[in-house]
Amino acid sequence: GTEKSTLLPEQVYKKAIARIHSGSRNKVIGAGFLVTGGVLTCAHVVRDALGLKGKAITPPISAKVKVSFPFSKSKKPILAEVLTYQYCKDEDMEKQDAATLRLLEPLPEGTAPIAELATHGLNHPFRVIGFPKDRTTAGRETTGKFMAKLADDFVQIVGQQGYSIQGGYSGSAVW
Repeated sequence: GTEKSTLLPEQVYKKAIARIHSGSRNKVIGAGFLVTGGVLTCAHVVRDALGLKGKAITPPISAKVKVSFPFSKSKKPILAEVLTYQYCKDEDMEKQDAATLRLLEPLPEGTAPIAELATHGLNHPFRVIGFPKDRTTAGRETTGKFMAKLADDFVQIVGQQGYSIQGGYSGSAVW
């Protein structure tokens, strides 16, 4: 039979939220989100999960990290490997900070990949879930608004409710 979801329709995105764990201490250090074929996150989150120091360090493809899904039935971390890794923060080059993880174990019950990726204009509200230091297990949800496109092509956001966006939110999808 099919299990009825306890999430409201506007919260189904939570089934895709992933936590990225550091290898040595199994501590949650960032977020990611499930898509068909794996988990997307920030490259610096993967670098930190592997305990690599310095901007120029690139983890080997196939390096292993642990991922868990806080809104699934089993919150137990599962093994994933680095599939793609792009990190560049040099001023003279295009900035990049993205990584893809391939899951090496079955997904826990209650997870689902993001069904649709969309972009939204300015003055559009958003919500994001992250795992700051004091809430690495349950996480915190923050809402806000996209404000302005800046000269470096980044978009300024402003938080309106909940926690401020801080360490532990890196890699999370913004809805």
